Amino acid sequence: MMDNTQLAKQMIQFNKAVFDNSFRAMTMVVEQNEKMFETFF
Repeated sequence: MMDNTQLAKQMIQFNKAVFDNSFRAMTMVVEQNEKMFETFF
């Protein structure tokens, strides 16, 4: 059984990784939309 501090550290690292990935995906989507708008208008 792991101690609580180790478990908490792993959960924080995991949440940070998920947040970073979703933030990167969001910025990619926004950039794609901007490119599409530029080609349309």
